[in-house]
Amino acid sequence: MPALKWLLLPALALACPVWAAPPAPIPAYPDSSKPAVCAHRGWLSSDQVENSIPQMEKTVAAGIPWIEMDLATSKDGTLYLLHDRTLDRTTTAKGPISHYTDADLSTVYLRDGEDMTQERIPYFARFLGWLRTNDVHVLVDLKSGSPAAAATMLKLAGLLPRVILLSFDPDTDAKALTADPRVMVSLLVKSDAEVDAAIARADKHPIALYVPQGSAPELFQYAAKTGKTVISDAMEKLDVQAAQGGDAVYTSYLSTRPMAILVTNRAVELKKALQ
Repeated sequence: MPALKWLLLPALALACPVWAAPPAPIPAYPDSSKPAVCAHRGWLSSDQVENSIPQMEKTVAAGIPWIEMDLATSKDGTLYLLHDRTLDRTTTAKGPISHYTDADLSTVYLRDGEDMTQERIPYFARFLGWLRTNDVHVLVDLKSGSPAAAATMLKLAGLLPRVILLSFDPDTDAKALTADPRVMVSLLVKSDAEVDAAIARADKHPIALYVPQGSAPELFQYAAKTGKTVISDAMEKLDVQAAQGGDAVYTSYLSTRPMAILVTNRAVELKKALQ
């Protein structure tokens, strides 16, 4: 069991002035052909710094209502914003983050392509302090992060209503469903039978249904009819098609695929296409 540092960090991060209004709950989207736009890894395009709080500030300023970010765990058990299990691709260090103490990570910086930024890897507690001052909702991709630790920190920050815990791993899903009865958990579904199984498995726990981008329209329609929040993504194929063929590609795709949230690497372009 990691040290209780992840319980103490929120008190430090949340000592800053906070957003006075209570956290807004996850909104309903009655027009499911115009889902909420969610910025993948917090960026507006894939050539920007990922899982970066300064970049997320620019994304929020652009009017994007959702951001997606990733969690990883240090050797000391502290949660950080990081997509990969290793530091090589996005930071100035190399090797698994799980091999680094918090003291080690205090000297590691995010990279912008080949260039070093002046931003250290954000720890989750700092991100939560930032989130309390910004009116945005978040998909938290748990990756190697502890669902229990993440849920506890969200609870302490009063942010459970604005977050969906995301995982594509069955074992992590199971842990997330027992982390806190109030936090919404996204479950991957690839068939009508898996939709039914996910709802039965969750029982009264709030869940979202994550339908893969390449699924048939009928699966999106079946999932939407359950009344659950339906999530999908546009990364890779759909975003590339829209960049090459025009943003009407998005609206054509969505005309037969109802959903509440669409994660994308082209958040501004998708937002304009849905207006």
